[in-house]
Amino acid sequence: MHTLGFLMMRRPPISTLSSSSAASDVYKRQGELGILPGHVPLITLIRPGFVRIHLPGKKEVEQVFVAGGVLEVQPDLVTVLADTAVRSNDLDEAKAAKALEDARAQRQNATGEIEIARLEAEMAALAAQIVAIKKIRQQR
Repeated sequence: MHTLGFLMMRRPPISTLSSSSAASDVYKRQGELGILPGHVPLITLIRPGFVRIHLPGKKEVEQVFVAGGVLEVQPDLVTVLADTAVRSNDLDEAKAAKALEDARAQRQNATGEIEIARLEAEMAALAAQIVAIKKIRQQR
């Protein structure tokens, strides 16, 4: 059985998730993409949602929430670059809701274009994270 190397990097701080997988699924801007060993090389933007990693020999699929990012696929390696990457087991709805509330309050007082854009991106990522948490809860 061929496997696919999988590397996920996020910042700050830089950390990685590295594994060997049988397949991976991601949500790109135009829809969902399934990746198997030997996939044609590509680079694309991904939207907020889960990266699902199918580990060889295991029924359980590892899910990692990303708030968007860049996906690079090579025939034997998948790399995801994301500012936010959280394993599904580590997602906390109360913490995300509080952070969203705080970001909305900061947005009310924001004046600079860059600050407004940063806060709006943060709010979108947090809202997507809350939706993802609710999806996980429904699956259980």
